Amino acid sequence: MGENRRSNAALWRFLWGIRRVRVCHHALFDGLLAPLRRQSKPGFHPPRLSKTGGFFTSYIPVCNPGVFPAVCGSFCLHLSSGLAAKRVAQTVDGSQHTMKLLINAFNLASAGGLNVALNFLKNIPYLKSDADHIHVIVPQACGYEALESDSFKIHYLPKALNHWMTRPLMDHVWYPKVLNEIKPEIIFTMGNFPSPVPYKQVVLLHLPHLAYPEDKALWKQVGPEIIFKIKLRDWVFRRRLTHVDILLVQTHTMLKRLLQVYPQLPSIQLFPNAYTLLNSQSTYELPVKKQPNLTYLMCLSRYYPHKNLEILVEVARLMKARQMPYRIFITIEAWQHPKAKRLLETIAQASLADFLIPIGNVPADCVASLYHQVDGLILPTLLESFTATYVDAMHFGVSIFTSQRDFAEEICGESAHYFDPLSAQSIVDTIHAGYSNETNRQHKISAGRLRSTTLPDWPEVSRTCWELLVSLAENKEINVKQ
Repeated sequence: MGENRRSNAALWRFLWGIRRVRVCHHALFDGLLAPLRRQSKPGFHPPRLSKTGGFFTSYIPVCNPGVFPAVCGSFCLHLSSGLAAKRVAQTVDGSQHTMKLLINAFNLASAGGLNVALNFLKNIPYLKSDADHIHVIVPQACGYEALESDSFKIHYLPKALNHWMTRPLMDHVWYPKVLNEIKPEIIFTMGNFPSPVPYKQVVLLHLPHLAYPEDKALWKQVGPEIIFKIKLRDWVFRRRLTHVDILLVQTHTMLKRLLQVYPQLPSIQLFPNAYTLLNSQSTYELPVKKQPNLTYLMCLSRYYPHKNLEILVEVARLMKARQMPYRIFITIEAWQHPKAKRLLETIAQASLADFLIPIGNVPADCVASLYHQVDGLILPTLLESFTATYVDAMHFGVSIFTSQRDFAEEICGESAHYFDPLSAQSIVDTIHAGYSNETNRQHKISAGRLRSTTLPDWPEVSRTCWELLVSLAENKEINVKQ
């Protein structure tokens, strides 16, 4: 016994000694600590769930293949009329069932992931029963503080543990300690990567990089550093799939692609991103004066390498050379990424700021106002899971010009004008053709407005997910992992 403790302690010291390796030490921890876990949890063999049979058959979404999946009324994963705003579940002996749920959102601190977590948590007070015990792990200073209430207990991740170098300490020391205190029946991990813990676990995956391993154009654009990170994330994700009971994804495109990439997936189901109408009355004043007889588009996005924003420099060069009546607002800022700074410098050095116009970050409560001041949206992105930017453009009736990629076609359907995102000439030609055929352009705008009205809202999506969690917690055939 003493010898085992000494060897384990030595292994811990060795693992902590590799903390200087920036990206891969997280993966190394995951692999090298497996023997320690096996010692502490003998006989640990997580159950597998069938994709098509057993308890979860009724939860597989059935959608009309000709309609955007999130639009279908049947999306609701077989909603039960027994689940109202307040659930009162009864066990066999008549006592009220108490669900102890842990929602892990510690790494959802910005962009779409933060929006998903905040909106789901906002609906919990209307879904939980008085007997349920809900715990939530979130990062600090990201907006979660406004949700504090009696409906759930918030555990804030210490800032010191929200760094790449201290992530293993969080995974293998702080988080297990919290779990030991809570002892949840089920964990809902909202941030892509399963936790290697012996509990029932539902995971929401919205990191699309994992579904496109063979996209050479994408990997060329993002560069070797991100490729290395994604491959390590893929390695971690594969290893931890045995800890997942149900995997949730946001689109059918992701679902289909993941089944091809990961043949040993657990039960995989649809959790589409809901649409929240932008109704803020805040007025946004453009930092530049618009000129008459010009058509203004905007690329509403912060900088990420997969957004492929560099292609817009070549687009602007072509437009300037031909003196075309199109201008593009770009909303990136230098602090967002080293490449963002270089892109802004390139625009200035090439004297393209009259055609590709940097306007900086647009506050969320001003986005609706900005839509009323532009004629179109342009997104040359190479990769998305689900982006509400498309749906906002549909709702506000502006033309959409975007990449001819499967993720965009699923969300936009016939409401968008599609181009080759790797060809500046294709982008320019598509924009010019779009504004040269007013009948077709208005048809696409009308189709987009209709499409935006059929998306589920957050109360509906949250209720659907909540019922799934309740059913998993109450299902006695699926035992907690030992």
